[in-house]
Amino acid sequence: MKSLFQDRYEKARADRKQSVEAILHCKSDKRIVVAGPGTGKTHLFKEVLKGKNAALTLTFVNSLVEDLSLELCGLSEVRTLHSFARSIMAKPVANVRVYSKLSKIITKDAEILKGQRIDFDPIFYDRDDQNEHLPFYKRRRIYYDHYGFADIIYAAVLYLESRPDKIPAFDQVLVDEFQDFNQLEVSLIDLLASKSPILVAGDDDQSLYHFKNARPSHIRERYSADNPNYASFNLPYCSRCTRAIVDAVNDIITAAKGEGHLKGRIDKPYIFFEEKEKEIECGRYPKLVHVTCFAKQTGLHPVWMTPA
Repeated sequence: MKSLFQDRYEKARADRKQSVEAILHCKSDKRIVVAGPGTGKTHLFKEVLKGKNAALTLTFVNSLVEDLSLELCGLSEVRTLHSFARSIMAKPVANVRVYSKLSKIITKDAEILKGQRIDFDPIFYDRDDQNEHLPFYKRRRIYYDHYGFADIIYAAVLYLESRPDKIPAFDQVLVDEFQDFNQLEVSLIDLLASKSPILVAGDDDQSLYHFKNARPSHIRERYSADNPNYASFNLPYCSRCTRAIVDAVNDIITAAKGEGHLKGRIDKPYIFFEEKEKEIECGRYPKLVHVTCFAKQTGLHPVWMTPA
């Protein structure tokens, strides 16, 4: 006879499997998955890629490229947006060279030659295509015969928008950490989605890259019921953290919402995944303790919550 614990573990496995299969069996060419920490996003990617001969996975951080390349084990080509944009521009341009600090150099050129301090990167990030300073940047870029990180993506987007026949097609495109994409990067993803099945994954709670004008609104707009173009899904079961951590996260979110914060946030379940091995770990770490400290101490002692 099965114990109550066994029944509970089997139900948890069945529920998690059902949430994954709903995504895999969806017929839409455009799918968006909101997945919190430890909810099995990489496992989902592997399942989506099974049987695909030509797949592309995009992110924008080199360390994530390395991690995903290892995890996906050759199932997909994994590239940063900058690397992919460079490959696009290598077709119309004979020799594509990229220097990450080019925009800073051209900013200094503008100070000397125009007497103006111009921050060029946000112009590209926000697709300010009519900005009066773009011609100056283009002339200096041609002079240096290099692209910067932002304008290589900008050049690729403009090229593909003017030549839709050059948009590459794949059996599957996967996009990771979509909450940290800006308008320019989203433009590139939308172009790819016009020719290939696409699955976008991310979590608006983890939006960190505001310094490059990334906005969680992009993932929220696609997840919204008002956007019929994307089929929306969650990965709700966290198999990484203990029950105490998952409960603490939910308590913080509930309290923040009760105080009027987190407006516009995607409301998504975050559920502790019940299994025998995790119960043992939870028994070792049944609660959290917190340390009160002053703001100036947090840089030296970043201890907000630690297992008891």
